[in-house]
Amino acid sequence: MNSVIDAVNQDNSVITLSANTMEVLQLQSGDTVLVKESRDKTTALIVISDNKMEDGYACVNHVVRNNLGIKHGDIVRVYPCDDIKYAKHIAIRPVLDTMEGFTGSLFEDYLAPYFRDHYRPVHQDDLFTIQHDDREVEFKVIELDPPEYGIVEEQTLIHCDASNRQHCHRIRTRPRQVPWDPSSKFLYQYA
Repeated sequence: MNSVIDAVNQDNSVITLSANTMEVLQLQSGDTVLVKESRDKTTALIVISDNKMEDGYACVNHVVRNNLGIKHGDIVRVYPCDDIKYAKHIAIRPVLDTMEGFTGSLFEDYLAPYFRDHYRPVHQDDLFTIQHDDREVEFKVIELDPPEYGIVEEQTLIHCDASNRQHCHRIRTRPRQVPWDPSSKFLYQYA
């Protein structure tokens, strides 16, 4: 168990532990872990080591703390997540009040740069924020395949539903507009 402190690294996908804690948990920097709070609320993160950290502490940013419903000093448990798979599909929805006045492409301006070449783990129902220019937009993970958690990679089909703007993209391909079929859970027909 680790007590939560504020992160120096403000990455939404990262938890930092001491080198000794990582050795005890048999983890290496870059491994994916599940982080749980006392009521078993869970998220998936990439663990990194910091030789200057004290044992018994976990550094996470405000986004991760909000997803877990924790504050500084709360206790979290960290578990290796060896069974995590690459996500085939992910449905993401922006928090509309964070995009007020935005007229660009959510995929090109926010999602593609955030996910491209980063192999980020995501957990269903998690929120994450992305900064672009002077604007920060918040997104929510609505669904993913496999269920619950997965890693977004180049072949992951990303569906971003923003009011009337509905797009489905792969990270490395040129975006194209695709009609959203609400009866289709993950747009398998477009893969």
